[in-house]
Amino acid sequence: MSDSIFRVILDARDGRLSSVISEATYLETIECPAHVFESPHDYRFLNGEFIYIANDPENIRQIKADLLAMLPHWENSERAAGIEYAGHRWLTTPLALQDIRDVLLAGAVPNEQWATADRQIVPMTLPELQSLWQAITARGAQIYQRRLEMEQQIADMSREQLEAFVPGWPEGRM
Repeated sequence: MSDSIFRVILDARDGRLSSVISEATYLETIECPAHVFESPHDYRFLNGEFIYIANDPENIRQIKADLLAMLPHWENSERAAGIEYAGHRWLTTPLALQDIRDVLLAGAVPNEQWATADRQIVPMTLPELQSLWQAITARGAQIYQRRLEMEQQIADMSREQLEAFVPGWPEGRM
């Protein structure tokens, strides 16, 4: 069967093979290699050639666009995930960051104490809070840098790599 040629119905609007016989004027028949005929929904006819849909540049562009659209969500999640610093875990949600900014602008930590992510009250001076803020902003820069790296990786990936891609940190790096 693999050396045979078949006549198939082709949807001229988008190049997809159609198994539906219709009298509509948008359908035409063409010669089709057996491997295409055996799995017609995996191919489209474009510019005089059968293209395996998985390798269709338009599909690959869409996969890349979908992955790129995931990266802002990954970045926001990472930024809000908290940070380990000075032996404690600290909140880094937008509200927690605003609280730190407000205190830094005021120039004094209320009662010289701060709450950790697990609601433990710990002593905190203004210089210590400034140091925590520096750690948080450095972490934010790492997250943004990783996002830029992933954007470049996605741009250079093959379809197989795109299908396997999951946003995140390389193993052993965070």
